[in-house]
Amino acid sequence: MSRVRLKNRRASITVKTVWHQGISRFAFHVTYGYDHDRVREIFIAGAKEGTMLRHILQDAAVIASIALQHGATLEELCRSLGREQDGSMASPLGVALSYAWEGE
Repeated sequence: MSRVRLKNRRASITVKTVWHQGISRFAFHVTYGYDHDRVREIFIAGAKEGTMLRHILQDAAVIASIALQHGATLEELCRSLGREQDGSMASPLGVALSYAWEGE
């Protein structure tokens, strides 16, 4: 499927969420961009400027956005990402995508 071209101005929502791994926790903000009532892009912010984690999260969000714009669904992406033994998402990207999927 070809990429869905997004409008220059579109609805979005920003939420604060937390990713837990063992005793560690990472709070971050996620912005979801919508097109025709479907999430078509995602932005993740929260890691310190210039850190490797910031770049990894930004790159992961870009790849997820490209997949969404090419027709992948939130469900497909969530089911494809890693999980912890208890079934929770294993990464901040997984948490961000599952939050949107559960809200559909």
